[in-house]
Amino acid sequence: MKLILYQTDFCQLCDEAASLVYRVLEHQAAELELVDISLDDQLLEQYATLIPVLVTQGPVQQQLNWPFTQEDILELLVRVSG
Repeated sequence: MKLILYQTDFCQLCDEAASLVYRVLEHQAAELELVDISLDDQLLEQYATLIPVLVTQGPVQQQLNWPFTQEDILELLVRVSG
């Protein structure tokens, strides 16, 4: 499974979210891609006031807006894998 974290550089909350997701994924069969929304006008418009945002990639897309916890990430993984 692949997760995408929409974020920007020099964003403390984004760094915190990425660390949290990486900790959860240490024991999961999933990978994380960091996407800088400032490089894409459409993403910037969609997520500018929401980042960091964690999104699953696949047939059914699920989204977690900040703030989220380890438990929230685990629940998201279960819902998508289910």
